[in-house]
Parts: sequence; structure tokens; C-alpha cells
Amino acid sequence: MRSRKLTLTVVEATSVVRLRLEGSALLATKADPKEAERGYDVSLLGSIDYDRGKKAIVRFDLVALGDHWGESRLTRGARPGRTPLGVAFELARGDQAADRVPPQAARNFQEYLGRGH
Repeated sequence: MRSRKLTLTVVEATSVVRLRLEGSALLATKADPKEAERGYDVSLLGSIDYDRGKKAIVRFDLVALGDHWGESRLTRGARPGRTPLGVAFELARGDQAADRVPPQAARNFQEYLGRGH
């Protein structure tokens, strides 16, 4: 992680607190992204709802949109150069089998977050 910025803004505060999430992140294998073999330069936009009565997050939606580049063991066949990549996240409710499947390679979390991929 070379840079990151995240801002949460209260949009509405009733029994449910609605937050707007905005930000950006730069992930790169070297400090200078122009020299990095792999990376992801991304903007973030989302919404979070916190239910005060339940004391729980009841909604989490986030879109990450930016350019990625590079190839690794987990991203074989990546297109050359910078390529657009969007990722959507939402809160898993836990009532379906798909909600309990971890992301690819996250089963070995140290390897998933480690270097050399």
C-alpha cells in the first residue's frame, strides 16, 4: 500500500446512521508506481448504514474502480499495460452458501497478503 485516503461523511442520522464513503488507494510493488511490476490505482465510493438499535452495520456497498497492471501467480494472463478494473463489494447477510466462501487464495491469509505474488 503506497497511499490511501478514506473519508466518511454522515449523510443522515436517524435510527439508522447513513455514511458516504469516498477515497482512493494505490497498491504497487515499488514506491514509484511507474517502476512497479504490479499494482492497482483505485478510487472508492460507497455507502454504509449503521442501525443504532441493532448496534450493527446493516448495509455496506462499495465500488472500487481504477487501473491495474502486472501479472503474478494469482493473476496469470493479465493483459499488458494498465487495464481498467472494477470491483463491487456488498455486505454478506450470511444466509446463503456463497456468503461463506472466502476470496480466492484467502484460505491461506499469510500467502494471500504476502509478497511475491
